[in-house]
Amino acid sequence: KKYPVPFLDIKIGNLSWFNKKFQNQVFEIKSNIEMLNQDVEEFKFFYQISFQNITYENHKKAVVNIIGQTENYISRAKVIINLIEKL
Repeated sequence: KKYPVPFLDIKIGNLSWFNKKFQNQVFEIKSNIEMLNQDVEEFKFFYQISFQNITYENHKKAVVNIIGQTENYISRAKVIINLIEKL
């Protein structure tokens, strides 16, 4: 699942009201959410490929990529949780 952050996108200009440390933390969270969303897109791509009429070898590669993207997603989610906890 992708996680949009429309409120943050709209209010990004208001971050100047806060100290630099807080601003950097918010930007880091936003950046990691964007990377998480990219992981979702890549997962979807390989998932769709895995159901197409492809060779066994290509199917195995797609499955390996699905597993890799799932691991990336989990790792990125943990990073985001840790960053939020630091706020």
